[in-house]
Amino acid sequence: MSDIGGTASISNVTYTFSDAAGAMSATAGNPSGTYKPTNNGAADTYPGAGPGAVNDPTPALASFTGNANGTWKLFVVDDTFGDQGNITGGYSITFTYPTKGCTSGATQVPVTVNLPLTFNPNLPADAVVCTDKVTSFTSSVGGSVINHNWRVSTDNGNNWSDVANGGVYSGAKTATLTITAPPVSMTTYLYKDSVHTIACRDSSSRIAKLIVNPLPTITISASPYQKLFPGLTTTLFSTVSPMARVGGYTWLRNGAAVAGANSSSLLVRVDQLGDYRLTVTDTNGCVNTSSMTVSITDSISGKVFVYPNPNDGIFQVRYHSVINNSSLPRGVNIYDARGKRILTQTYSINAPYARMDIDLSNQGTGVYWVEVVDVNGNRLAMGRAEVLR
Repeated sequence: MSDIGGTASISNVTYTFSDAAGAMSATAGNPSGTYKPTNNGAADTYPGAGPGAVNDPTPALASFTGNANGTWKLFVVDDTFGDQGNITGGYSITFTYPTKGCTSGATQVPVTVNLPLTFNPNLPADAVVCTDKVTSFTSSVGGSVINHNWRVSTDNGNNWSDVANGGVYSGAKTATLTITAPPVSMTTYLYKDSVHTIACRDSSSRIAKLIVNPLPTITISASPYQKLFPGLTTTLFSTVSPMARVGGYTWLRNGAAVAGANSSSLLVRVDQLGDYRLTVTDTNGCVNTSSMTVSITDSISGKVFVYPNPNDGIFQVRYHSVINNSSLPRGVNIYDARGKRILTQTYSINAPYARMDIDLSNQGTGVYWVEVVDVNGNRLAMGRAEVLR
C-alpha cells in the first residue's frame, strides 16, 4: 500500500491483503479490514536499507505465485512531514493455496508390529549337577525376539559378562545354555538370558543358580593278604570322602558287580580271586569308581588242601594249577588205608585252586589217601582225609 488514506489519522487498525478484495481509499482513512494491495501515485523511493525506487501501479500478491520461498521483509517509509507512529505487535504472512498441491499415488507400506517381551517367571530353573555330568538352563520368552545372549556372574550378581561357546559351554546364543562337566569351582555361579528385540525394550530372564557337586573320592586296600590259598581269607577295605554323603557301595570284580557286595568292606576267599574296584554313589547322586585296583591273586603252594578235615565223607580237594597249562585237566585218586584205590575222578580246572568235590559217603570211617594227578596220570601231590561218623 502506498499513498492512500489522505490526511486522516488512523490508530490500532489491522489490515489483511487479498487480491480478491477491494482497493483502499486514497483520500479517506481506511478502517481495519481486507483490501487488495493498492498504490496511489507515482514511484516511491525507500531509503537504505530499503529496496530503493519502487514503481508498481497495480501491485498484486499473485506476482509471488510459484516464488514464495525465501526471506520476507517489511519496509515502511513516511514520505510526508509531521507524521509519526508504529506497527504494534509485528506482522505475519499467511499463504493459502487454491488446491491441495501434489498427492502421491496409492501404495502398500509394510508395517511390522514388534511385541514386547514376556518371560516365564519360573525359568530358567536353578540347576544342581555332578562335576562329571551335563546340565542346562532354558529360558521361555514370548514377543519379537531377535537373539538370546546368556550372561554369567561369578560374584553373586555384582558383575555380569557374556557367556562364550567353548570349554564347558554351548548354546550361548540360543534359548538353552548347556554346561558339560563343570568344575566344582563354578558352584554358585549365576546365569540369565539377556534378550534383544527390534524397537522394543531389551530385557532379561529370571536369574538361576548353578550348584556343582564333587564326585566322592575313593581309596581301597586289602588286609592281611593279597595272595590267597585254600583256607586263607582277606578283607577289602575302603575310605571315602566326604564320608557323610555316602549313599551306596558296589564292589566290582574283574569289571562286574559282585552280588550282595554293598558295604564299605568285602571278605574275599580263594574262589574269588581277581581285580577289585569300588563304585560309590553319594547322596547327591554323584557316582565315582576308585582309580585304584586291588588284585587278589593265588599264593603258589605244592600242598594238597583237603577240607573240611576231618569230615563225614563229603569234602573238597584243592591243588594249585597254572590256568591254560597244557597239563590240565586234573585227576584225583582216593586210596583206603590198605592202599586200595576206591575212587578216580577227573576235573576241568578254571581257577588256580579250583574246587574238586569228593563224595565218600558210601565208604566207612577211617583215613583215606588223596592223590592229585595230571592229565597223563602222573602224581603231582598227596594228601590225607579223615572220615568220621
